[in-house]
Amino acid sequence: MDFEQENKETKEKKRSHNGLVALVILLLGISIGYAALTTTLVINGESTIKKVVWNIHFANTKTEDGSVSIDTAHGEKAAYIPNTDETKVEYKVSLKQPGDFYEFTVDVVNDGTLDAKISSRPTLLGTDGYNQYVEYTTVWNDDQTKSPDANDVIEAGHSRKARVKIKYKDDMRLEDIPDEDKVLEFTYSMNFVQAN
Repeated sequence: MDFEQENKETKEKKRSHNGLVALVILLLGISIGYAALTTTLVINGESTIKKVVWNIHFANTKTEDGSVSIDTAHGEKAAYIPNTDETKVEYKVSLKQPGDFYEFTVDVVNDGTLDAKISSRPTLLGTDGYNQYVEYTTVWNDDQTKSPDANDVIEAGHSRKARVKIKYKDDMRLEDIPDEDKVLEFTYSMNFVQAN
């Protein structure tokens, strides 16, 4: 009986061993089959977002021929060139008689990376009653029939020349000409925003 029992135990061990081997083979077969049916896709890339520069300013102011001259500190006559900083042009000029005018051009420069457009109609603020004595005009130099207006665009890296003229009206009657100096101040504003 011992032999039979030992034989029986050996057969059970063999079956267990065979079962374990079959299980391992089955697991290996499933793993290999799964690996054969599995694919990994990878996309690698790099993107650079460039910096944004907003830079709208004035440059290259030039007094136009025929404009009035002013007296310098030495009593000489000289054309007056406006003082220009990045965002403002300032000038002072004396218009002595009807018909005198002062005219200059200035570049409106877009040195940025974004297109810029004028957000609303530019405004002219002047001393009350200025239009009784003078005509004030601002036009684009490349189309002197058109004043700067809302939605006019200056593309990135480009500029556009504006022409500014202030003229003592020459159709004034003698009684309308002032009998004392009139100091007239003007502010002309162009507001720019990013164009779409």
